Amino acid sequence: MYANYDCFAHKLNLAVKAGIEVFDTLSVILCKLRKICNIINKSGNARREYDEISTSLGIPPLALKKNIEVRWNTVHAVFERALKVRDVIDFLSNEHADWPKLSSTDWNTAKSVVQILQPIVDSTILIQARGMTSSAIIPLCKVLIGELKTSHVFRNFCSSMIYKLEEELAKYEKIEYLQFGTMLDIRFKDNFTNEDWKEKLLEKLYVDSDLDLENTLATSDQLSPKVDNPFSRFMKTKTPDQPRRNKPGSLRDIIALQGNGPNLTCSPVTTAEAERLFSSAKTVLTDNRKLLSAENFTKLMFLQQNVKLMGFGPQNNDNYSKS
Repeated sequence: MYANYDCFAHKLNLAVKAGIEVFDTLSVILCKLRKICNIINKSGNARREYDEISTSLGIPPLALKKNIEVRWNTVHAVFERALKVRDVIDFLSNEHADWPKLSSTDWNTAKSVVQILQPIVDSTILIQARGMTSSAIIPLCKVLIGELKTSHVFRNFCSSMIYKLEEELAKYEKIEYLQFGTMLDIRFKDNFTNEDWKEKLLEKLYVDSDLDLENTLATSDQLSPKVDNPFSRFMKTKTPDQPRRNKPGSLRDIIALQGNGPNLTCSPVTTAEAERLFSSAKTVLTDNRKLLSAENFTKLMFLQQNVKLMGFGPQNNDNYSKS
């Protein structure tokens, strides 16, 4: 059982973009910071002056960042970096008449936006990790919507993001693969789904396992009466009416879903892993290897990604540097 679903990190980025579209003040501030960034990057004198003022004020001469729509979390990164060098920007803006000037209201807006977007940034970082799977999509989406609803500032900005996330959540919740994966993930269990999906999962567990569910639960309780098993309690209280069967089994057999259980909790949340693979491909298919055949390219890519798993080559950077 597999299904197609959109990259969750991309949807988070679209939600932030939807919020910016209705927040004119935010767009103006981003435009001002972009102009300041361009001045510093294009002028050697401005860059040296920026570094000198930063040093004199005891602030690290951090480079300003630009908002790039197709990159995740850049709005947050732009404001977070600008707030760190606020004193430098204010000083240079006052010294140069042609530099855009940010008022105290602009800075307060930037600070509030950073706080509002922080949960989304944290979620994006979390789901890019290799240990996070698609079973986290529905829980994270619901948690983020709840966080945005608690914000009491810039309601139009938050409401636009909430609307977009709820729209995407409705699509994700229709996918059986994601619903089952969430419930089978021990981190979330049945806390983020409704009774209908619980019943569907129980029916699948029963049909796929081909076991007598009631006898199985009774047997498992007799074998380990002192163990408080949340899954066992869940199965007892939510078991649908099904015809009895005479084939005994264990609770572990039911959870295994005849080998399909891991398939429901192994797919990635985002396309980050594929992007990493594309980046690695650049180091193999270089300008000096234009005649490389597709077959050899595939083999080299496979070796590059799996050679350490097979026990060959340096296993970490420390061993490599010592050898």
